[in-house]
Amino acid sequence: MRAWAASWTALGVAVARRIETRRSAAARLCDDPLVDWFVPRSLGALCALTVFSRLAGPRAPRLQRWLAARTRYLDDAVTHAAEAGCRQVVLLAAGYDSRAWRLPALADGARIFEVDHPATQRRKLALLRRRRADAGRATFVAIDLLNQSVAERLLASGFDRDQPTVFVAEGVTMYLTPSAVGKLLALPAALAPAGSRLVFDYLEAGALAPGQELAEVRRMRRWRWLLGEEMSCGLAPDGLPALLQQHGLALVEAVSAAELAARFGCVLATGYGLVTARVAPVG
Repeated sequence: MRAWAASWTALGVAVARRIETRRSAAARLCDDPLVDWFVPRSLGALCALTVFSRLAGPRAPRLQRWLAARTRYLDDAVTHAAEAGCRQVVLLAAGYDSRAWRLPALADGARIFEVDHPATQRRKLALLRRRRADAGRATFVAIDLLNQSVAERLLASGFDRDQPTVFVAEGVTMYLTPSAVGKLLALPAALAPAGSRLVFDYLEAGALAPGQELAEVRRMRRWRWLLGEEMSCGLAPDGLPALLQQHGLALVEAVSAAELAARFGCVLATGYGLVTARVAPVG
């Protein structure tokens, strides 16, 4: 992405949460009462039309609900990890994530690191100051994920290697190179003790196949001049256990979008999946 510009896709994800939060309590998949900190009220409807309709075309409603379901899954995973003893949280490419302020499981002394592109992080911090929110709830680590060492920056920012940790990569892997994805997967085992967790989502490799690309993949390529980002890296679902094992991780759960739709009783965009993994004991 561009060095000087905050992420448009991060804003689009926040808009998806805003749309979902406006649904009735019985219908919504996720609830983010703080999302208005980051999405201007006047921009909400415009972003919903431009980001989802223009990028996803007829898949827009299902893509919005996939993003909401993804947030719900990851919220639950972070909550379960925190309750199981992971009192350190690393949010990779955090964007306009509000978990540090809204998840009750993190309210009692959890140490939270938000790792993100400098321009996006600057905008987020400015919005937090405007809302007089407690920016001290998180330690902000500005970094270029493609070209800098996340491990070095985390350690320099006070990361505790002895503390069980949950690492979260929401909407990240599909925008990285395969090499950068490998480095991301290697991060938990390199930095945190056995039992620490990694939760992330991914784009299925088949969604990038020539002539079979998802609508949003094709359209993001077309709009790359504006967005500065495109989805270019996919993972094969069948290869996940071996891929994780290569990086010191053990698969706990892999869930496709179709399986998540059945779990939540809704219709979601297909072509995506979610993974929960644990740092495996050495030896």
